Amino acid sequence: MRLLLPLGGCWLAGALAMLATTAHGQQAPVMKPVEIKFGKPELADFQAKNFVGDSAAPAVVLYDYGVTRFRLNGLSFQMETERTTRIKILKKAGYDYATVEIPLYHHNSDEEKLNGLKGFTYNEVGGKIEKIKLDGTNMFSEDRTKNVRVRKFTLPGVREGAVIEYSYSVVSDFLFNLPAWTFQRDIPTRWSECRAVIPEYYDYKMLMQGYEPLALSEKEETTAQYMATERVQKADGTTMGGGIVSHEGSTSEAIQARATSYHWAMKDVPALREEPFMTTADDYVARIDFELAGTKMPNSGYH
Repeated sequence: MRLLLPLGGCWLAGALAMLATTAHGQQAPVMKPVEIKFGKPELADFQAKNFVGDSAAPAVVLYDYGVTRFRLNGLSFQMETERTTRIKILKKAGYDYATVEIPLYHHNSDEEKLNGLKGFTYNEVGGKIEKIKLDGTNMFSEDRTKNVRVRKFTLPGVREGAVIEYSYSVVSDFLFNLPAWTFQRDIPTRWSECRAVIPEYYDYKMLMQGYEPLALSEKEETTAQYMATERVQKADGTTMGGGIVSHEGSTSEAIQARATSYHWAMKDVPALREEPFMTTADDYVARIDFELAGTKMPNSGYH
C-alpha cells in the first residue's frame, strides 16, 4: 500500500497515540544504550564462556539492534528498517544460529527489498581474532510462497566459541506492516534494542506482549525532513509547425514534518523455551507489535 503526498500542500499537524510502557504498565527506568562497532568485536566476548547464567544455552544474543525510519520515494512513503545482530556460539548445538532467513513480501508493484547485507564470523586463534567475511557463496534465495521470497545466508567458519554478526536493511512499500520487534528468543539475549521514527501522517497502535521488563523506554517529539520528487514534462519551445518540444524532468520539495521517536530496550532477557502448558511460545514471547490505526495526510481527513 502506497500513500502519495501532494507537493505544495498544507502540512497538517498530527499526533500519534501510543504508550511507551512496560508489560506491567510502568515507565521503564532510564538506562544508557549499549553501543558496538560493527566489524570490531570485543575481546571480552571471547573470554566469557556464559553471559546470563544459562548453562543449557547453545548460544547467546550479545546485541540485537533495529531502527525503522520513513522516507519518500518520489511522492510515496516507504519504510526502511536497519538491523544489526551479534551472537556468541557456545556449543555445537548453536551452529544453526549462523543461518539466517529474511522473508521479503511482494504484491503487484509493491515489494520489500533487501539492501546492504554484510556479515562476519570471528574466532579466537592463538590469542588473536580471526575474521571471516560472508560472501555470495553462502547466500541463497527461495520462493516460499507466491508472494514471499526468502533470502537465506549462512555465516562461514563457525565453531564453538565463535562470535557472528550481520547487518542489513529492508525497504518496504507496505506501510500497514511496521515490523514487529522481538526482544526474546529461544536463547538468552544480553541486549535487544528497537527504535522507530514515525512521521505525523501515520497513527500506529503499539501492542506490548510478554512478561520481561523494559530496561529503556523513551518517547520524544521531533521533526523529520523528507525530499518529495515529482516527474514532470518540461517544454523546451515550439517547432516551426507549431508543435511543442518537451523533455521529462523532475521537481523536488523538502518537506518538514513533525515526527515521534520511540526507543525501547531489554537487558539480560532469558531464553523462552516451549513448556507443556504453552499453546505456543509466540503467545508469551517479549515482543512489540505495531498496528496501523489510520492516516492523516495533508489536505485530507483522518482515514
